[in-house]
Amino acid sequence: MYFLNNNPFVRVLFPFIFGIVLYDLAGSISGLPVLLFCFIAIFFSLFFFYKKFLFKHRWIDGLAFFMLFFLFGNYYSFKNDVNKHTQLSEFSGGKAKNFIIRINNQVEERKNSIKSTAKILFVINNEGDVLRVNNEKIVLYFSKGIAKNYKYGDKLIIHSFINEVDSPKNPKTFNYKKFLSRKGILYSGYVSEGNSRLLSRNEGNALLSYAIGLREKIQNNLKKFLGDTDEYNVATAILTGYRGNLDFDLRQSFVNSGAMHVMCVSGLHVGIIFLILKWFFSFLSDKKFKLRLLKVILILSIIWFYALMTGFSSSVLRASAMFSFLALGMIWNKKINVFNSLAASALLLLLINPFSIFDIGFQLSYLAVIGIVILFNPIQQIIPASNKVTKYLRDLAAVSIAAQVATTPVSLYYFGQFPNYFILTNIIVIPLTGFIIYTAIPALLLSGVNFAGEFLYSILALLLKIMTTSVKFVDSIPFSVTETIYVSLLQMFILYVLIFSIYKMYISKYKYLLFVSLCCLIVFFSVRSYRVVNNWNTSEIIIPYLRNQSAVAIISERECYVILEDTSKQTISSYKMMLDNYNKSKNIKNIYYHSINDEIKTSYFSFSYPYVIYGEDRYIFWKPEWQKSIAGKKQKVTGILFHNNPFVKFDKVDEIFNSDLFVFTTSNKIQTVRIWENLLKNHNKKYYNIYNEGAWVKKYVVF
Repeated sequence: MYFLNNNPFVRVLFPFIFGIVLYDLAGSISGLPVLLFCFIAIFFSLFFFYKKFLFKHRWIDGLAFFMLFFLFGNYYSFKNDVNKHTQLSEFSGGKAKNFIIRINNQVEERKNSIKSTAKILFVINNEGDVLRVNNEKIVLYFSKGIAKNYKYGDKLIIHSFINEVDSPKNPKTFNYKKFLSRKGILYSGYVSEGNSRLLSRNEGNALLSYAIGLREKIQNNLKKFLGDTDEYNVATAILTGYRGNLDFDLRQSFVNSGAMHVMCVSGLHVGIIFLILKWFFSFLSDKKFKLRLLKVILILSIIWFYALMTGFSSSVLRASAMFSFLALGMIWNKKINVFNSLAASALLLLLINPFSIFDIGFQLSYLAVIGIVILFNPIQQIIPASNKVTKYLRDLAAVSIAAQVATTPVSLYYFGQFPNYFILTNIIVIPLTGFIIYTAIPALLLSGVNFAGEFLYSILALLLKIMTTSVKFVDSIPFSVTETIYVSLLQMFILYVLIFSIYKMYISKYKYLLFVSLCCLIVFFSVRSYRVVNNWNTSEIIIPYLRNQSAVAIISERECYVILEDTSKQTISSYKMMLDNYNKSKNIKNIYYHSINDEIKTSYFSFSYPYVIYGEDRYIFWKPEWQKSIAGKKQKVTGILFHNNPFVKFDKVDEIFNSDLFVFTTSNKIQTVRIWENLLKNHNKKYYNIYNEGAWVKKYVVF
């Protein structure tokens, strides 16, 4: 209670967050406006008229306060939910339409297209009427040849299909639809060549336009001096937050070594700048109010200029707001209440967008800072150090461990892997990140000065080379990462209770907390053991949603056999990305990739194209040549898997195979599948369209 009374923003933040989470899980509370009004009335009545009563029964006041902000959080989420207030549903799907849009973000060049977000201003219907839309946001992909000159603030007229963003098509896949909806985006479209025309330029926010322009200039300057190299790609990620140029292998090296956080411009970068600025301006006396005010103004000016440099990316805005509140606390020359400042900044960001609480970056940023604040001193005291060098290394290790401990449960829940050498990596990359930032800023400012600019860029290139080489080296060490870790939401919360119990036990020496910690461990491993046993007793056949590909996966006894038409590295990587989290949830130990031409025989299934046989069930891939080779020879099969657009009449298929299930893989054209769907409906046959319904999964219980 003492903690909450001394941290009023924390007291407001938690019920507000609970209200947002409840809305996300169950929607708005019935009769919410009336309930909210009642609790406002109750709260202020208790506060003004029943102070003596409240003094004896403080919990009533606390409950009323909690319910007030809990209901407000739920109501505020409802008012900001674009799903409830969209105007585009009547214009999505069907025929392509004309839209007047304004690009509202930096245009990103991708492998096969140009991507940006835009606001739809007007819809021109088939009758030629111009209908105003309430500035609804949309993700747009442009044909690569037409959009290179488009920029933030450009107003265009486009002719495009507008479709609702798809839900996940594979089990336990990242929910891109929900991710975008929490950013106020529900629809996407593709603009092909010849279907867009520029109407006007520079119609966006002037400050944001300048920030994005500055970000592009920085990227161009870096490319001019560093070339199209790994060093350039890392520099743009560290300095501007743009990671689109990173190739898969380099990105994976940073992930596996535990250094990916330096590639996301966030709290680490702004924190480095904040701490160095605080040290640099230490000559401004803290005893005089005017000097303290000047120090804070200078620190905030540089922090927000850095945010400007990065194009005001969401992660930098979050970190800048966080450290701005910490800096403002310095004005009154008091010990900064970190928790109150963090809660105030989080509350501000949630008032801008309540669904930011579900953003992974938001969660990791605040957890890392909270972890450092709480755990740094206890960890520092445990690690011995005898001189300046060892003290410096100890402090780096303590910061790294504190941040890692605080973020590990969430990281395991989302990503399912743990970088084993994160301490070694962070001892190298955290100082290097600081040196890179403070070398890059003067290098960019002096890029027009021949000798000075070239000298600084040569130092910058060397620092970046050391970073990339170090990260790749750590990644190459055996057992650098532990993969295939699956942690459920329940297990994640159990881990946090365990961490808190151990911390409190270390601080307060309460022995009962040892019992709490042991109970957490028992429950955690019990949940895991139950899942392992359940998975061991369950086998599955999966036909996943894999773009333009037919694939079958058979899972049993912690092994997975994947049969692919195309076994190229790109296809296997695509499969891993789609099904990785699902495989982790099934505790898969080994994954084997096979071509559709291979023959496989195990203790529980066999495959020889076109047959997949599991127990008494037999599935077949349809082969067009069967129409002639085995005409009249009927077979009983469990299901027919249609792939690669077979041209065959239904009566011919029905003549050969007696099957009630037809599964259409994504290697078929959508038009072909729709024709077959209509035929099967007329013949009362079961069918499964992976395009619409996602992966097809058949489970078997093994005794």
